[in-house]
Amino acid sequence: MWRKVTVWLLLLGTLSVSLCAAAQPLRHPQAVAFSPSGAQLAISDTGNQRVLVFSLRADQWHLTATIPALDNPQGLAWLDENRLAVCVAGKGQVLVFRLKPFARQYTLTGFQQPVGVTAWREWLFVVDSKAKEIAVFGQDGKRLAHWESAHLGTITAPRRLAVTDEGGLFLADDDGDVEVRQFEAARMALAEHTPAKLPGFWTGRSVRVVGKEVWVLSAYSGELKRALVTDLTEPQWWVFTGFLHAPEREVVAVHPGHRAPDGQPHRHSLFAGPSVPPVPALGRLGTPLAPVHDFDVAPKTGWLAIAGDERVLLLPANLSVPLRPTIRPGRTEAL
Repeated sequence: MWRKVTVWLLLLGTLSVSLCAAAQPLRHPQAVAFSPSGAQLAISDTGNQRVLVFSLRADQWHLTATIPALDNPQGLAWLDENRLAVCVAGKGQVLVFRLKPFARQYTLTGFQQPVGVTAWREWLFVVDSKAKEIAVFGQDGKRLAHWESAHLGTITAPRRLAVTDEGGLFLADDDGDVEVRQFEAARMALAEHTPAKLPGFWTGRSVRVVGKEVWVLSAYSGELKRALVTDLTEPQWWVFTGFLHAPEREVVAVHPGHRAPDGQPHRHSLFAGPSVPPVPALGRLGTPLAPVHDFDVAPKTGWLAIAGDERVLLLPANLSVPLRPTIRPGRTEAL
């Protein structure tokens, strides 16, 4: 059965009752990030020049903090449960806030257009899309390393970055695919070998490492793909697209060839439970005219957040879905 949740999405024009403390609807949210516990969610409400923070209580999301007056807020990263890093692209800065009691702790500068920030171990990785650079900082704000465009292979529009436990670095290119590098922490440098590529993404808008998997968001095609980190030579991607059925406004195919005759997802669905939630929108997660921008996954609480052009979908997700489904002889779809 579905967990009973009152609020699982934010929608253009209205906000659900539990989120009514937000006086304005979302406008072009560009980034989402769950805290390490998965019990808090930060949203860059870029069109409204603010960041919203929600907390999960009894399966409901409640607005608990607003950081206003930010010039083009973009990527987000939690340093811990009480500290949040925000890319302020309009100022060329990354601001680190303490939420309780609220205060700005420090400011990272020297960027042209920072759009992505990732916290890994004791470091912060900042992606500067305009300069085509990556900078590494200690969590005290000291710059430790940076890599210019010459070190980033064929990347032309870097946007988001994710790092595995072993230092494998995935860099999403908004103009193409995902580049794979190895970060050597002892030298604070990238390994000097030809970067690998994960092809097949019209626009690699966002990337996350979730346990032993890499998840990639292809913005214009509206696809969210996942594969094992250890299986990237010839990755077997699982794809979530979210096609919708207009009259009932329900998701009837969570990915191609992966649904029952009655339109319900099979037991290997990305969704947690035998049925699917209502979604007041049509088509894929994103299109070339209204692309999706970012996503994040909270393994500890089982939620998936997807930032679209005018909304953020919050979905209870089944993160134990096997990547290689069983196919019976004579059948063409996963069971």
